[in-house]
Amino acid sequence: MSKKFMVTSALPYANGPIHLGHIAGAYLPADIFVRFQRAIGNEVLYICGTDEHGVPITLRAEQENVTPRTIVQRYHENIKHAFQRLNIAFDTFSGTSQLHNKHHAKISREFFLNLLQNGLVVSRLSDQHFCEKCSRFLPDRFIQGICPNCGYPEARGDECSQCNRPFDPLALKSPKCKICGNLPTVKSTKHWYFKLDVMQKELQTWLDTKTGQWKENVLNFVNSWLKQGLQERAITRDLYWGVPVPLHEEAAGKVLYVWFDAPIGYISATMEWAESQGNIEKWREYWQNPNCQIVHFIGKDNIPFHAIIWPAMLLGQRLNYELPWQIPANEYLTFGVTGGELSEKASKSKGNVVWVHDALDVFPADIIRYYLASSSPERNDTMFTWRDFQKKSNNELLGVLGNLCNRILKFIEKNFDGQIPELGPLSPRDQEMRQHILTTLNKVCENFDHFEVKAAVAEIVNLGRLGNQYFDEKAPWKTFRENKADCQTCMCIGAELIQAIAVMLGPILPESMQKLWQQLGHADIPNHWDFATRKLPVGH
Repeated sequence: MSKKFMVTSALPYANGPIHLGHIAGAYLPADIFVRFQRAIGNEVLYICGTDEHGVPITLRAEQENVTPRTIVQRYHENIKHAFQRLNIAFDTFSGTSQLHNKHHAKISREFFLNLLQNGLVVSRLSDQHFCEKCSRFLPDRFIQGICPNCGYPEARGDECSQCNRPFDPLALKSPKCKICGNLPTVKSTKHWYFKLDVMQKELQTWLDTKTGQWKENVLNFVNSWLKQGLQERAITRDLYWGVPVPLHEEAAGKVLYVWFDAPIGYISATMEWAESQGNIEKWREYWQNPNCQIVHFIGKDNIPFHAIIWPAMLLGQRLNYELPWQIPANEYLTFGVTGGELSEKASKSKGNVVWVHDALDVFPADIIRYYLASSSPERNDTMFTWRDFQKKSNNELLGVLGNLCNRILKFIEKNFDGQIPELGPLSPRDQEMRQHILTTLNKVCENFDHFEVKAAVAEIVNLGRLGNQYFDEKAPWKTFRENKADCQTCMCIGAELIQAIAVMLGPILPESMQKLWQQLGHADIPNHWDFATRKLPVGH
């Protein structure tokens, strides 16, 4: 029986272009998973869009003296084009502002009001930073200072990018306004808070079912948060750009906090997709269907939002929303100098990254996809260097896989008029090679199903090495004259090997494998896993 999946990738902020670290964390792994699941016959809806509210956008707009709308539109198109160039294929790519999604504000307000009605939102006065020079309250991203936990000197107002721990903005040491550099004062303002602490027991019960199912890094992160005890979390902020808090005059000038409305963007984007299909209610088949498995692909800095806060928001609706089935968060792709002497977490603000568009201006998409897949930071941070990129591209993609396909296809073209010859008797070595193909297919299938892309690539490359060894040992350039039946068998199995590789690499290298599939004489792309074991008939 086929399965039904709702797959999402973290919504990238529309405040700048995306880099290879983003791709390695939340987008390429998801795209590979989606392509694989469809190849084995499962139904998948793949949703994404830009996160178009929040302080990073208003901050950039003020720095450039333009409107937030201008920033959003510019980077929405920039990011969308980057994904298209890299063959990251969403079913819909939406956004969270009125520019790109007419459903988002409405359902975000509904989420807020439902939590309020269910006693999970409380209002109170709170002290916040206020810049006298700018004459306004300062949201967290408008403040910078020293992290109260690890001492990192460039921590933002709500979370440290060094130790990844959140904190109250007032705990920030030596704060300063990022717009004017002024030392802020502290004033009282009214805000609304999500009573996350009330949800802890309910969340713990659900999260206990994920032990042994979720990745260890995700569970460790979640358990650390729960052990410290969940706290109330601000759900509104003083800002002019965002979804207005639906409480009229009582909340004038306040918007929903971006951490709150951003994940709701998954649902509103699904609504956009459903409407394009002619049935707006079709979104419920994915978000309110116990037979649909929801998978959130994210980077590790998003774990608490997707594994704790977002499920709490869904539970707190007291409606029949389904909770995430899997959250296969990846670690960071760091960027180091050639040789690896230095390494640092990728950061838009620091610019220590390789931008997607820059990379694609030089290299084909599939080479970039191959490198990121083969170096996927699934369990540990992985360092990108151009030397490693060169090594993997030349030694594995070209030297092993490309070389194998070239040798076999050219031999068949030259010596058998480009047609599959008749299969001769199978020696133990021939049978062994066929078994290697089947074993690898099973392993790679299991790897993809368990979000282990790096291991899948390693298995495929190893099969390519075994194939080259097989070709060398069988020496068809000799047996063509001395034992033609054995030569024919070698070519038949070689073609089967290439066909299997084309199917297995299809989710990772869609463009290249489509070309290889056509070189094998097939009219259609390898769109189903079953093709990997089909025998090529004589004369094909």
